[in-house]
Amino acid sequence: MLSDQTIQTLNQLYAGQETYEPSLDTADKLASKTIIMMVGATCQGKNLVMDTATKLDERFIVAGTRTSREPRDGDDRGRYTYYQNSDEGLQPVFESIAEHTMVQYVVNPYSQLIYGSTVEDYPAEYNLADVFSSGVNNFRRLGFKRALVVTLVSEPSSWLKRFDERFPQGDSQRQARKDEAIESLTWSLSQQRNHYWVRNVDGQPEVAAQEVINIALGTSDGQLDARKLAEACLEAAWSITA
Repeated sequence: MLSDQTIQTLNQLYAGQETYEPSLDTADKLASKTIIMMVGATCQGKNLVMDTATKLDERFIVAGTRTSREPRDGDDRGRYTYYQNSDEGLQPVFESIAEHTMVQYVVNPYSQLIYGSTVEDYPAEYNLADVFSSGVNNFRRLGFKRALVVTLVSEPSSWLKRFDERFPQGDSQRQARKDEAIESLTWSLSQQRNHYWVRNVDGQPEVAAQEVINIALGTSDGQLDARKLAEACLEAAWSITA
């Protein structure tokens, strides 16, 4: 249980995440790297597609993540650094942000979980990252050589099935993840430029992964028809009940 003071700090950090800047030394180390931001509602399969991309092309790696969420069964423990979501557990995160040694951070206002990264989390030429839509603008101005945004979207029926399996009715995170999904899909549908769409077909993660690779290498403009799937998923998200 977070104290009122910690919740207040998280709210303040959320309000300031768009204007946060890392130290100059930290930013200089990003100038030769490309970040591919994978945006999409929870349970759209971003982690599987990113992992598949690293198997298809060794120049690509999934960026590390520092988070206060609970570990999941499918997590690559070498990629994640976990902070206990408690007053004491969050203090190192707050201190790193205050010292500007974090590259970036984002607070999920629905779940009050925090995510972030350091320079060490971007070791490759092409770095894939699962990014909240609210954090995209921050990444774009951090000094990366290139900052690409890809929205991954699947058939609404498949997505809802995965959503219900991970966050069944009565789950304490269900409403928060619904709200997050609505925000993410709405944001993606509002984008007019510097944004790419990719379909994630069940059982074919390598197809979506190759499309992401092609976008990063400049040989594809994405799959604009996936926008229709996003519109359908947004309608489905509004229908989710607690």
